Amino acid sequence: MVIRGSVLVILFYMAMPVVASPSLQMQLKRSHTELGQPFMLTMTGHDLSQRLDEIDTSPWERDFHVERIGIETGIQDIRTRRYPAQRLHLRVYPRAVGQFKMTDLKFAEARLKGQILSVGKAEIDGRPLTTHLAISTQTAWQRQQVIVTLGVVTPQSFAQLQPNEARDENIEVLALPAQRSTLVAAGSSEYLLRQSWAVIFHRPGKQHLTLPGVAYYHSGVSHHTFYLPEISIEVQSLPGYLPPNIPVGKVNVEYQLPTWWDVRSGVLHQLQIRLTGVGIHPDELPAVMRVFQSNPDTTYFPADSNRSMSLGPQGLLATVVHDIPYTYTGTGMFKPPRLEWRYFDPVMGKLVAQFAELPWRLNLAWFWLWSGILMCAWAVFLLVRRLKHGIRYLVRYYTLMRRFHFAVSQVSSTQDLRTTLNIFSEAKHWPLNMNLTVWGDVWESHYGQSQSVRVWLDRLSCANYRDGGIGDVIHLREELLRLCRPVVSIWK
Repeated sequence: MVIRGSVLVILFYMAMPVVASPSLQMQLKRSHTELGQPFMLTMTGHDLSQRLDEIDTSPWERDFHVERIGIETGIQDIRTRRYPAQRLHLRVYPRAVGQFKMTDLKFAEARLKGQILSVGKAEIDGRPLTTHLAISTQTAWQRQQVIVTLGVVTPQSFAQLQPNEARDENIEVLALPAQRSTLVAAGSSEYLLRQSWAVIFHRPGKQHLTLPGVAYYHSGVSHHTFYLPEISIEVQSLPGYLPPNIPVGKVNVEYQLPTWWDVRSGVLHQLQIRLTGVGIHPDELPAVMRVFQSNPDTTYFPADSNRSMSLGPQGLLATVVHDIPYTYTGTGMFKPPRLEWRYFDPVMGKLVAQFAELPWRLNLAWFWLWSGILMCAWAVFLLVRRLKHGIRYLVRYYTLMRRFHFAVSQVSSTQDLRTTLNIFSEAKHWPLNMNLTVWGDVWESHYGQSQSVRVWLDRLSCANYRDGGIGDVIHLREELLRLCRPVVSIWK
């Protein structure tokens, strides 16, 4: 009797329809790819209580970038019952080279078992594509600009990088213009492509940055899309004593004034102030207009201010140009006010205060202005005339001195020696054709008493009267050159 009851229970359960339990599976076309190429992944779910496109894939974001292509839904017949079936198609890009184990995902009543994926280095036409990442700093201040650069070394000359649009509500990410340079080594040319971003963090603490993908194009076709690993930056809070609108980064100030002589009383002039800052928004540049206050001699009118922002290799560049109209009714020196500005230097980590003294400008009535110009012109004329006379005098002096030395070297008699004294006297503007005694007196009046000169003149006089030989002439010639050598200079 017991055996018959057991058989009846078994037959009852066999007669019940089969009920499929909720399930979730993953299918991959291949488990190996290269960096920049995606894995094509399909999730298949049966009898799930939620739509499969609501599944949370954030646990994969550390190693992969996940794009959802689309979802298919339908009904699957199992024995005598019909069950809902879903199929979600994904495109999964690796962020680095290596082997990765995908995290298991739990969704609704099912569990998705992760698989092991292998990622190799990127290649193009059988040659490697080398990638590297550079970060300007690992620690930053609030509102400090951080430059992140992706570099790709490629053998293709016409390749280019094109970044996707950044979407981060808490972090400001600005894509900078792409750069390209040529690398020449070992007889083969390679090209370095750089794509940079200017990143500004507005909140303190440890921040995690995920940059958008960068497509690698050649001949108008996208061959790879690189997604960078997550970047962690430690962001420091700004000191509490700083005002909330203080610029973080260096600020430069330039100015342009009318020419020094063109400030005229009662005439409208223009003063231009230009402020520039790297890594700063135009609205954060310091206000310098409050120092331009009208006074009894100067009237300042409302300024025309233009703010602009541009992106370059250094990152975000902000510019503010203030055109300030003014009139000056006084006479004399026009002194603009001193400019002062402050900014927080993220490199030194402290507040920096700077100032600029604008140059003075001369404001004179027309009569005095033209009088000053004529006086300056007359002074220049006299200076040129004096200079011309001096140059002419120098040329004459050194010409006569060369002639004097040449004549002394060629003398053959005591009479020739007396002739050379006339050449020396002409160069020094002394009287000509003086006798030897007077010549010695003139010498001493200019250069002081000299026993050597008096002895030489006595010897020359004696040689004239006794008709000295050639030996006396040579000795007297050498002695004359020795005596004149210290006073050859024009200043003697």
